[in-house]
Amino acid sequence: VLTYLTKAPMRVGYSFGGGTFLLTHPVAADPDRAHKVHDWLALMKPIESTCDATVRPGESSIDYEPILRVTDTEREIARRTLSALGMTADDVIVGIHGGASDSRRMWPPSSYVAVARSLEEKYGTRTLLFLDPDASGPPSDFNGPTVRTSLREMMALFSCCGLLLCNDSGPMHVADALDVPVVAVFLTGNPVWHRPYRSRQEFVGAGTGHDFLVAPTAESVLAAAERQLHRRGVAPADASLANGVQA
Repeated sequence: VLTYLTKAPMRVGYSFGGGTFLLTHPVAADPDRAHKVHDWLALMKPIESTCDATVRPGESSIDYEPILRVTDTEREIARRTLSALGMTADDVIVGIHGGASDSRRMWPPSSYVAVARSLEEKYGTRTLLFLDPDASGPPSDFNGPTVRTSLREMMALFSCCGLLLCNDSGPMHVADALDVPVVAVFLTGNPVWHRPYRSRQEFVGAGTGHDFLVAPTAESVLAAAERQLHRRGVAPADASLANGVQA
């Protein structure tokens, strides 16, 4: 109703909820099967014909991937930070960001540490733990390097990681937009709607809604992490090591 009362000559919205007749350009949505990026970008389709922007042949607005970038200066500062933590440019860094705005979306930190430890032993990776600015310190079973950062500092450090293990969270989408390989753990929520958008990203967990928790196994997260490392061409340091999370 408010949209209609603006008397705007073009009123775009989704064609459900009973107010379609108040719109000039209703847009069909498929909320049960489509990623939210597709739903939101679909709102731009009626506007494309009125814009000067050129769409390349075979390209549609719903095909666009979210993109974030860091500056060369930010990346250099991140490299210096990693160097101070004893990491080199040759290291394959596995970042862990275990935060989320809702505690029900947080996989236990000790589970992330177990997965990272297995990757270290099998692939020779290095682990970097990102701490939330207002959170407590690292879990008791982790004695590796940790960082607390601003948003831009976090982005720069993400860009230096070969893999990020994280919850369904804002940092998950930030890493995805930076084209950093991601393994996202879904406890609640709907991964169909909110998974990392890029097709080569990995998520584990079916999501059950906010009233239930069904945690994925450490083995399934480890398997997804290994798939991401294999895509980057990272081979096991010792082929005799078997899959499995070390206790």
